[in-house]
Amino acid sequence: MVALDLLRKVLGTEQEPEWLRDLRHRHGVGANAVDGLDRFYELKTTYGPEQDTVTLTAKECERATSGAEFFLVVVSGLAADSDPVLRLVPDPLHQLRIRPNRNVVLTGIKQSGSVIVEFGASEGPELS
Repeated sequence: MVALDLLRKVLGTEQEPEWLRDLRHRHGVGANAVDGLDRFYELKTTYGPEQDTVTLTAKECERATSGAEFFLVVVSGLAADSDPVLRLVPDPLHQLRIRPNRNVVLTGIKQSGSVIVEFGASEGPELS
């Protein structure tokens, strides 16, 4: 998964891929990855431009409120002709506005206190 590889690069663990374990094959965990410090990451991706709204499932919300550190990772621009952008939002349930429905919709991603990393075609990540 490209988004998981980008997250490894941002975390500086691309040489140690096992440090960030892929959990996508394990149903009911409520996160896509966990690192060596037991921090959980939920990845939301799009091939197009960054969206300002994502939906979390009930299991993802449970994980986010479990007491473990939880990060929302929004990766956009994954189309072949784009440079991807990764936005890392710590503790998203406290940073973003919640719009209830059957799932939990988080809005305000673009205004959150997040870390944005832009990937140029010929260079590594650049923090903004």
